[in-house]
Amino acid sequence: MKLGWAAAICVLFALALSFRACGADLAGAVDGFKLSPPATAQGGSALLRRGTARMVRISRYFSMELIPDEDAAIALLDAAGRALGPRLGEVQFCDAAMGGAVIIASATYYVVGAGRERQANCKRVFSRYARRHPVSADALGRARFARSHARFGLGVHGLRLVPGRTLATDPGYIATGTALYVPSLRGRRMDGGVLHDGYVFAADVGEGIRGDLVAWFAGLGSGAAPANSQSSQSWSVASGPVEAHIVTDPSIVAALEHAHRLP
Repeated sequence: MKLGWAAAICVLFALALSFRACGADLAGAVDGFKLSPPATAQGGSALLRRGTARMVRISRYFSMELIPDEDAAIALLDAAGRALGPRLGEVQFCDAAMGGAVIIASATYYVVGAGRERQANCKRVFSRYARRHPVSADALGRARFARSHARFGLGVHGLRLVPGRTLATDPGYIATGTALYVPSLRGRRMDGGVLHDGYVFAADVGEGIRGDLVAWFAGLGSGAAPANSQSSQSWSVASGPVEAHIVTDPSIVAALEHAHRLP
């Protein structure tokens, strides 16, 4: 009987080590964009929920790294209206508000809402966007910020932004926390020459992100969001709507979510 218990304990211990190693391998695959496509994943593990593919239009957005200007007119304010320190020009401020996060002197600030008083005329800065979304454009000029310990800022529910992995969505169309496989992203070359594996995670929302329009977070960039550009084609990831499949494999969903959690 004692031998049986000992054997059982050994088996459980071996299983625990196996699960830990598997989890580590999966985390490494998430970080290195090495997840297998659903059709060839071991054991068919990355199963897709049948009949729930979403057609999406994908654009890009970035966190911006800016140089503060002490002589600029606009101070970043927190939710209570207190100055956080950095000052920006009007275009810089609107870019930061549109992108949702900005890095200034190695500190990251992210948008937490909108105040009552407008600081910048973002309708003028983003005139094309303002014609389609006047209320959202006005809210950009009233953006309020908070400092974040996450390198690229935070999305929603305390989730951090992860370059190449984070997707900003309309929660009414694709719920926050949804893992997706986008075939058209697979093989796309990112900064550093890394090829994308097609998996993304809905962890952010944004002004102008409505319905089937989603935004793929690409890390640091020279602009904040697709709507900023008067010629928005340069921000488009695909020329038209593409399929995004909901991933149901709990281990992959958990690994993608874990990558978005603060340490």
